Formats: sequence, structure tokens, C-alpha cells
Amino acid sequence: MASLPIELVHQVMEALDCSHPSAYRRNTSIVVTLCRLSLVSRSFHAAATPHLYRSVALVGSTSTSNFARTVSGSEKHTHVQAILFDRFWEEVDLIPDICTILHAVAPSLQRLFLAFPLLSKNSQFNDDVFRAFDKLSLYNLVELASGYDNYNGLIMRDYPAMESRWTRLRRLALQYRTIDNDVITALSALPALEVVAILSTWYTSGKPLTTPLPPSLRQVVVLDVSPMFDYVETYFNNRMGVERGAPIVFTRVPMPPEGRLQPASFVQWPIHQVAVGKIWEADKYKGAITTLS
Repeated sequence: MASLPIELVHQVMEALDCSHPSAYRRNTSIVVTLCRLSLVSRSFHAAATPHLYRSVALVGSTSTSNFARTVSGSEKHTHVQAILFDRFWEEVDLIPDICTILHAVAPSLQRLFLAFPLLSKNSQFNDDVFRAFDKLSLYNLVELASGYDNYNGLIMRDYPAMESRWTRLRRLALQYRTIDNDVITALSALPALEVVAILSTWYTSGKPLTTPLPPSLRQVVVLDVSPMFDYVETYFNNRMGVERGAPIVFTRVPMPPEGRLQPASFVQWPIHQVAVGKIWEADKYKGAITTLS
């Protein structure tokens, strides 16, 4: 294998790495293949390393601690463009490791998935988290998938005085959020925001939705779990039609039937759609309804 033309090796690795460019999780067989290729020779190692670390999924304490110990002492942090953190709901002691990783990968990181809240009222690590996100905000992050706590406490911490922060953030996927005027107004502070995916949302009737939409917004994707969401869909469609004069895509994705999901899966299913990259191809879901306004 070591005698293969390096150009051919690059093509094979690129094909493996781009099997689903929007996904945070990669097939285990792809990761194993890239690892094996990296051990063939020095030239193979140099060719495989950027592909191996381009997208990193850290699931659980062991993988996160191990990655944090080695990320700053090697060149691999320069290749990380997407990273997923999952299964840390009670692992508060791991937050320093997470911050170490975020500091190291900040210059190259483009996509971040956080499946748990980083901040808590009594945490001694909140200042570390703030510093890590302050560094992230000045670089190239274009996509954030997370719960509302992280979005509100970290991305919108300085709202409305956002100035030069998060100027490249184009895609936002938020879980568990009531849509109201304050949420939509705050989105306008992200100057490059193009796509918003709202996961497991609900709308509490009260004040009608009247605020203008973010000027750069071109697509809204909603994983629908609320029987009251017709009102919200009408708002987006009407606003987009009135304010833009150009087609804006609104896609409403139904949850799978109850008989196909366990109760706990109603929480995990929306998260999984982001992790595997499907949420950004929402029109391909069975039963999805897309409208242009």
C-alpha cells in the first residue's frame, strides 16, 4: 500500500471524509480506515491526519479527557473544523477539559455541537467557559447546534452590544425554545445568520409575533411537536413575503409517529437529526412541508 501514488491516496481519503459533510458523527468504519492509513508510512500519516481530525465527536468522559491532554501538544488541533460534545449532563468536572479543547481548536473550528448546558448557577468553571467562547466568537464559527441555555448565556451574553462578535455565524440549531418576539429580535444581532433550525419547539400564546425578521435570514426549519405551530408558520410566511419580496424557504418537519419512537427518543430524535447532518436537508424528510414566501 505504501507504494500507491500519494495523489490516489489523497483522493480516497477525501472521498471517505466527505461522505456526509454536514454530519458531526462519522461511520466508525471510516474513522478506523483513516487511522489505519495513517499508520502505513510518514507520508500516509501526513495525508490522513487532516481528514482524521477534521470532524471530532467526543462522546463521554474518557474520549474528552484523552483529547484534551493531547490536543495542544500536536498539530491535530489545527485540522479540527467540526466538533461534537455529548453525554456530559452530570460531568461538571469535565468542563475545564472542554474549555482546553475549545481554546486549542478555536482558530480552525467552523461547526460546534453542544448537547448539554455548559453554564450552571453554582459552577466554578463559568469564567473558563466565558473565556473559551470569547475566543471562539472572534474566529470562523459558522454553525452552532445547542440548547437554548448555551445560546442565551454564551452567544447572546453581550446582547445587544454584540459589535464584532459572531459575525460569521450562518446556521443556528436551537433545542427547546418558545418562539417569541424577543427571540426573533435577538437573532437580528447575528449579521450573517441565514438558516435557523428550531428543534422541539412550542409557542405559548400571549403577545402576537410582530417583530421584523433578521435581514440575512433565508431559511427556517422547524421540527414540529406543537399543535399550535400553525400560527408561527403563518407569521414567518407573512413576514418573509412582506419584508423580502424574494422567496424564503420555510420547512416544517413532522416528528415520527409515536409508535415508532420510545418516549425518551422524542428528546433524542431532534438531536440525532443534527448530529447526522439531516436537519440541513430538511426537504428530504418524509412528510416535510416546504413553502416559499
